[in-house]
Amino acid sequence: MHCENFATMYRFHVIVQAADAEGRPVSFWELSFEQAAQRLSRLPRMDVEPDGALLWAGTDESGERWQVEGTLMDGGAALAYVELKGSCPPAAWDELLRALGWPGQRLVYQLPQDGRWLSENQFRAHAARAPAT
Repeated sequence: MHCENFATMYRFHVIVQAADAEGRPVSFWELSFEQAAQRLSRLPRMDVEPDGALLWAGTDESGERWQVEGTLMDGGAALAYVELKGSCPPAAWDELLRALGWPGQRLVYQLPQDGRWLSENQFRAHAARAPAT
């Protein structure tokens, strides 16, 4: 069987939300909006605006350009959720999530177009198969 690289780029429009131990969405993350913005702003080439709008761009190992745009949603005492759209290599996705407390912070993913909730593994498989836009 010929095996090709399954995913060199994730493509997505997703809402990322904190999850409980059973993988169900919970209202608030274990970090504040301000902490999330500060951690994300430390990523190379990441721009985070005071209102929570973010833009991150780069180039993968093959020279393909990628870009993630999104919004941090303030929940008062804690971050409520993060909406992200774009594409990036899996390693960049992991870097972005680590800035938000993952893997210590469990996460769940919602596809806004159809309202489906996905586990992390389901999301990664979905993002790897998504066509380029």
